[in-house]
Amino acid sequence: MKKLSDVLEERARLILVSSGLLLILIGNAFDYRLLKVNVAELLAHIGALLLIVGLLHWIFETSMRRQMMREIVETVVGCNAPQ
Repeated sequence: MKKLSDVLEERARLILVSSGLLLILIGNAFDYRLLKVNVAELLAHIGALLLIVGLLHWIFETSMRRQMMREIVETVVGCNAPQ
């Protein structure tokens, strides 16, 4: 049985992107101010941050995985790997 941390690590991108979109939708659904803070706008901005972090995480992971595989092939085979 997998631990919660393992499941979160495997699905980190999906969790970040979906929670970001959900917060953006919730933030745009209402208008509420608390102590001169626009709570709806705050939720939308946090959602945008999570969405961007999720996308950057995905881009970084795929490019780093490709680079790591290229370096492994170069080390094992001893020549430049096709790109």
